[in-house]
Amino acid sequence: MIRCATSIIGGALGGACLWLAFPGPAGGFYPLVFVGLALLFGLTRARGARQAGLTALAWGSAFFIPHISWAREAVGTAGPWLALAGVQIAIVTVWAIALGWVWSARALRRHAWLWWLLVSLTYPGVEQLRAHVPYGGFGWGIVAYPLVDSPLKSLAPWIGEVGLSIVAAAISAGLVLAIAPLSRIRHRIGGLAIIIALVAAASVLPLNDAGGAPVRVAAVQGNVDRPVKQTYGSGQVLRNHVDETVRSLDGASVDIVLWGEHAADRDPDTDAFARAQLERAEAVLDAPLLYGAVRTEGTRRWGEYRWAGHPEATYAKRHPVPFGEYIPDRGFYARLSSEVDQITTDMVAGQSGGVMPVATRHGTVNLGIALCFEAAFDRHVRDDVQHGAEIIVVPTNNALFGTSAESVQQLQMTRLRALEYARPAIQVSTQGVSAIVRPDGSLSARSQLFTARTLIADVTPATMMTPAARIGSGLEYATMALALAWVGLTLLSSPVIAYRRHKRGD
Repeated sequence: MIRCATSIIGGALGGACLWLAFPGPAGGFYPLVFVGLALLFGLTRARGARQAGLTALAWGSAFFIPHISWAREAVGTAGPWLALAGVQIAIVTVWAIALGWVWSARALRRHAWLWWLLVSLTYPGVEQLRAHVPYGGFGWGIVAYPLVDSPLKSLAPWIGEVGLSIVAAAISAGLVLAIAPLSRIRHRIGGLAIIIALVAAASVLPLNDAGGAPVRVAAVQGNVDRPVKQTYGSGQVLRNHVDETVRSLDGASVDIVLWGEHAADRDPDTDAFARAQLERAEAVLDAPLLYGAVRTEGTRRWGEYRWAGHPEATYAKRHPVPFGEYIPDRGFYARLSSEVDQITTDMVAGQSGGVMPVATRHGTVNLGIALCFEAAFDRHVRDDVQHGAEIIVVPTNNALFGTSAESVQQLQMTRLRALEYARPAIQVSTQGVSAIVRPDGSLSARSQLFTARTLIADVTPATMMTPAARIGSGLEYATMALALAWVGLTLLSSPVIAYRRHKRGD
């Protein structure tokens, strides 16, 4: 009973620590990443599969449920929010159960470094599995994100998102070895040495700097009037963006003007009012205007980002949000819940990459477009960079999430993408938070929620290819394969492990 209570309380404490490491009303203190992971790792070590599973269940519940509580605000009910959190919790719990099972292996008991290596490589693999499955995955809650505010951010251009998660797991597992009662003196020394070596490496590796001629970018946040659901579709969101553009940019010297996702809440291609509003904005600009809109054809729709006046320059979101923008396996889920009927028109995935060449007075600039939640998927941004993207652009619409932490969590992802690929990044929201991010992850400008504001800054397009851009997919798939292979083999061999334990009298 005491062991169960320790597992549940300790796991919940660890999950709460990780939640507080991410930005939000009660959090944003990155060192808690290591505390949260260390509690998870330490309490799944030498305690058996059952206790490891209890620990992970409590840990995942205390982390994921509050971390993505904005999902309830968006849909208005608890079901989808808890289901989404439940999938993440289940994946981590299966990993922890496997970790508990393998502790009976003599090699792990005798050689602590094998346990350290196993945890350091497989936990990031589990994160990447969450970001891939089911239905394309969910890239929230990856421990690399809070590290954009830590000295370890210097490693990002070299090892990318997955590498940063490996470092975070390695430091946390090293912390367990340094302080755990089961550790021998050499393990304690080794654990401390791991922490010191990784932090020292981050301090000496320089950040990559972008080069080339700067361009002046304007990110227009027109704002969304509340109540949001009643406002969208009326044309008021588009009017707000036009008004803010005219107010702030009439006569201004800029090279590119960016609006957020769904800034045109009525389609200028098919709606005369929307077309007239867009032309009013274009009339005061001597620069390309890019905006988000939705194209609908029958029972299908596409989330698009367009260069006004250039229909050939249109990007369609390649990663629509399951259960948010479309219903996968609609027939099956319709039998489980009538809530799926709230989405009557499914969004279709775009088939092309996100690189959009835009002509400016200084020449053509290649923008890499990641619409809203796509910023959470490193593979999409990396693909754009590998295909020539020089500036990362994240148009987003966060209006349904109210004043929750969703927007600032997304900004943390955008900052990591800038760091990984040594490129400026612009997150432009309809109502906040918008920001212009330097290649070192710092902010040159930022807006607040539910305000109208235009951010203007000079950014430098970059063409260099960071090591993270070159090796990122390799690390991503290697850690996933390792995690899958290890968990699969462990669970398949669990009857053998149980039999040997029984014979030993464990």
